Amino acid sequence: MLLNDNYKTFCDNFLAPLSLYLKELSNKKILISPYFSNSDTSSFRQMYEYFFKNSYITHIAPQDGAGCNRTFYNDQIPLYFSIYKKLTNIYNITLWANMEVFNQIHGWPVDDQAWEAVPTDIDSILIGLDTLSNYSDTIVAFEYWYMDPNRGEKETKLYNDYLSYFSNIQNSTSINFTEKVVNRKIKVYPNPFNNILNIINFDFNSPIKIYNINGKEILSIVPPNSYINIDFSNFPTGIYFIRSNNEILKVIYLK
Repeated sequence: MLLNDNYKTFCDNFLAPLSLYLKELSNKKILISPYFSNSDTSSFRQMYEYFFKNSYITHIAPQDGAGCNRTFYNDQIPLYFSIYKKLTNIYNITLWANMEVFNQIHGWPVDDQAWEAVPTDIDSILIGLDTLSNYSDTIVAFEYWYMDPNRGEKETKLYNDYLSYFSNIQNSTSINFTEKVVNRKIKVYPNPFNNILNIINFDFNSPIKIYNINGKEILSIVPPNSYINIDFSNFPTGIYFIRSNNEILKVIYLK
């Protein structure tokens, strides 16, 4: 954490000019992935508001700090991410979450010894997903090699545990990514789409459910007739799944 007015110097002399250079160089998205330590909420908000107002970043993916045991899912993480969410909404910046998938044993900020960490367990990942999904629909793994099945026994176990979890999501939501239905009772257009998705549901007594890429249900509607349109403007861009009865369609939202 940058103390006092050091964050202004950092932004003015590094973050702002670098992000401007990248913007002019490629006109692509510019992401930062900061690590934060404990700080009072007022200073925390003030610093990131200054960053967002005075730089050209388009995305931010904060590390959650859980693997380093500096922040916790039942305390600081919801507090800090709620501030991130409010500020990113104000300044039209995309918020992702960067979930640490390790447990640190030695090294900064735990102690002064050489860095050492081991893979976390699936329960910690599930708590992280459940917490962070309240603030962002895009969650990335930090230090993914702690889930790399080619590295060792513990990494392989975590990798397989996560695959089992993801399979359970598919089964519980009946989402089948390879499912093909010949005589569909539900149609969507356009696909990909911008903001408004039109749905024709020939079985309009059945509810229509919408899931994000993580398998989380974000909307359920019982349409009054066979034609509805749904406004996605409050949702992040990305891949979604539309379900009616046992039919699932993949749609791509491009804001």
